[in-house]
Amino acid sequence: MTRTSRLLAGTMAALAAATCLTVSTAAGTAAADPSPAAGHVAYPGMNIDFDNQIDYPGEACTLGALGTDSAGRKIGITAGHCNPWNNDAVPPEGFGPVPINKGAPRGVEVAGNDHPVYDRRLLEVSKSAGIPPNPLSNPSIGQIRWVDPHVCQQGETGPGGLGCLAGYGETSANSRTDYMIIEFDPAVELWSGVYNKNGQPVQAPGGGLFKVNSIYSDASGAPALPPVSSQIVTFGAKSDRTPNPGPFGMANEVAPSEGSVHSYIAPGMIRTRAGSQPGDSGGPVIARGTNKWVAIITATPYQWYQPPQHVVTSAKNILDAINDPNRPGTIGRGFTITNNPNS
Repeated sequence: MTRTSRLLAGTMAALAAATCLTVSTAAGTAAADPSPAAGHVAYPGMNIDFDNQIDYPGEACTLGALGTDSAGRKIGITAGHCNPWNNDAVPPEGFGPVPINKGAPRGVEVAGNDHPVYDRRLLEVSKSAGIPPNPLSNPSIGQIRWVDPHVCQQGETGPGGLGCLAGYGETSANSRTDYMIIEFDPAVELWSGVYNKNGQPVQAPGGGLFKVNSIYSDASGAPALPPVSSQIVTFGAKSDRTPNPGPFGMANEVAPSEGSVHSYIAPGMIRTRAGSQPGDSGGPVIARGTNKWVAIITATPYQWYQPPQHVVTSAKNILDAINDPNRPGTIGRGFTITNNPNS
């Protein structure tokens, strides 16, 4: 069976899972067998959702990198600012109503199962098949376990009262990271390849399939930052679905999107010409011509004609933060990126 047909088969199998009970697990615990997530896959560039309602204006983002931590848990990394609104007050204009599932608390390891993550592509398939979304036809594939404390809701501040990333990735020079850790159901299979909205493997600029199966590193093997003027490639699920090249291609909001490392707005926070738009946040960024994970998508400009304002958060910053011995909890620590030769 081909990769593409396996992906479609997994999607359709999940649609047939209405006879299964939904089983969620706390961080680090085993799942009951069989799991409703059996047959599901997760992969870089996957469109994810937090409320299981495709027409509900909640947050939808893109998966960046996948792997396992030192405890053997299956881990996904996306943007921290994708965390749904979690205040009791009505969100400000432009943020939609209060989400069905509120966001997870910041800066603490979340052990409960109140912050599910869904495969948004499966919601799209369900809608086209006329199947109303529900926890049985589209069970959660994982749970939010950690949200970067340096991201926040509108009007809040980061640690120590410093500025932070808010909303759709507005940038602050005080921010050095923008990440979320997802723990997948143990039954979910992790893939290395990037797939588009039709379930087809994506070709990367520079040749070969777009994969994310190693980490951009220096000669010693430590995660590193790409040099200014080097070429990087992004993939965002929203740009895959609604590309916006813009006049003369200046917006470059397409998937995949290629561009240079223009500059650094802060250490490890990269300004680039590789485009993105809201909904692409968290998507994978690789060094051109390689499968090496460089960063995840963080922010996009408000106007296409602005200087290169697309911002990505480096894998180095994220991994340094995850492995910081002073960070509460252990989820994600010792992250090893997935290298699945079958995907």
